[in-house]
Amino acid sequence: MIYLVTLMNFMAVEVDSPHGKPKYPLLPLILNILMVANTLIYYTFQHLYLVFIATYTFASTYHTYLMYTTVYKENKGGITSRNLCKASQVSYLGGFIFWLLDMFHCDYSVLGKGMTFHVLWHFGAGFGGYLGLVTLENCRVVALNMKCEIAYVLGFVPYVKRLDEKRD
Repeated sequence: MIYLVTLMNFMAVEVDSPHGKPKYPLLPLILNILMVANTLIYYTFQHLYLVFIATYTFASTYHTYLMYTTVYKENKGGITSRNLCKASQVSYLGGFIFWLLDMFHCDYSVLGKGMTFHVLWHFGAGFGGYLGLVTLENCRVVALNMKCEIAYVLGFVPYVKRLDEKRD
């Protein structure tokens, strides 16, 4: 999840950069170095779960700030991005509630056949993260003036679909 949040932070920072001309060309290298360092630190200090919680909380809080600024304050992506962003936050925060239940009531969080609230946390956070990526992708295509629309797989999984400009 920390890698997903880092990727979304990168996307939010570069969302309106001209195609092929990033605002911060060294940012991918810096973020990769930070993620390798974060992985090594977490692996080394696994017994100090607070280290992971602190880094993940910082990255997630920064991501929430960037999303709010991009989607609401700067209105990039219009109403479509606002709706996707809302759905992203609902899914992510819903998953967070299951994570809290799992953390504080782990002995009671078994839902049957190995299913726990932790599994629901990963589903909610993962789908919320995916919706965050689609939100930022929509902001990006709008910033680049590309002709696109939101399409759905199975009626509820959105994706950005590029429209063929050669239509009659």
